[in-house]
Amino acid sequence: MTSALDWTRLLSSLCLRLDADGQVICVPRAEGDARSAAEADVQRVLFSAPFRRLAGKTQVHPFARIDSVHNRLTHSLEVSETGAGLAEAVGLRLGLPENQRQAAKFHVRAACLGHDIGNPPYGHAGEYALQHWVKRHKTDLEALLAKDDTPQPEMLRDWLCFDGNAQAFRLLANPQPRDSAYFRLTLASLGAIVKYPWGSDVGQTKNNKFSCFLSSKPWMERTFQDLGLPPGERHPLSYLMEIADDICYCVTDCEDAVNLKLLDADTVRGWFVKLFAPETKPDEISNISIPHLRARVIGDLISHFAEEVTEAFRH
Repeated sequence: MTSALDWTRLLSSLCLRLDADGQVICVPRAEGDARSAAEADVQRVLFSAPFRRLAGKTQVHPFARIDSVHNRLTHSLEVSETGAGLAEAVGLRLGLPENQRQAAKFHVRAACLGHDIGNPPYGHAGEYALQHWVKRHKTDLEALLAKDDTPQPEMLRDWLCFDGNAQAFRLLANPQPRDSAYFRLTLASLGAIVKYPWGSDVGQTKNNKFSCFLSSKPWMERTFQDLGLPPGERHPLSYLMEIADDICYCVTDCEDAVNLKLLDADTVRGWFVKLFAPETKPDEISNISIPHLRARVIGDLISHFAEEVTEAFRH
C-alpha cells in the first residue's frame, strides 16, 4: 500500500539558486556525479567546516572531562543513523519503491546531520546570550543599519530573536554560490530539516518557535512551493528527523548522566526496561550494561514510531 503523499515531488532533487536579477529559482544539479543527489547532500554536510565545529559545542552536559560524553557532533551522527533506520522502516511499511526509499533515507540522514548546525556554543544558553547582547546594543545597531544604502531592519529583528533552527536553515539553504557556506542541498533535504515552516515574524505568535529568519524567508517559501507544500505545512520527512533527535537525546543524555555519576545506573536501567519490558523485576537487569539496554531501547523506539508515523502518513 502506498501513501497518498506525492513522494515524487516531496523527494525533489532540485536546488536553490539566485538568478541574474537576484531572484530565487530552482535548478537541477550539474550532471556527472556518480552519487545520487540525496547521497551528495549527506556528504556535503558531513565534510563541511560548520559540521566539524559541532565537536566544540555542548549537547547537554558542558565541560565534561570524560571522552564518552556526547557533544553536538557525536549527537548529530547518532541522530543521523537513527533517522536513516526510521526512514527505511517507514518506507518499507508504505511500500515505496527502492529508489524512493533510498532517497528518503539519505534526505533524512542529511537533515539529521544538519539539524544542530546552526546552534551557537552552549546551546540555548548561547542563543539567550546573543539575544541579550543585541538587545543591549540595539540603538548602536540601528544607527549602523541606517547608514547602509539599502537598510534591512529585518536583520535586527532576526538577531533580537536569534534561533539555532533558523540559523541552520540560513546556512544550509543559502542559494548564493559565491558564499563560503554554500551547501547547495536539494529541496527535499531542506524541507526535511524544517520543524517550524514559518519566519521569525510569525514565530512571535507561536511560542517563539520558527525555522527561518526574515532575511531568508524567500528561500523557504520557494523551497516549500516547489515541494508542493502549502504555507505552514511541514515536510513529512521532517517528522522523522525530529523523532530521531528526540529518541537520541532522551536516551543518550541519560547514559551520559550515568557516566558522569549524576544518575544512578540502576535507576536508568529501570527507566530503559520500562520502555520494552515493563514487568521486568530490578534484579533481572542488574547485570545488563547501560549501553546494551540503550541499544535495545533505541531499536524498539524506532519500530514503535515507524508504525505510528506510517499510519499518520497514510491518513
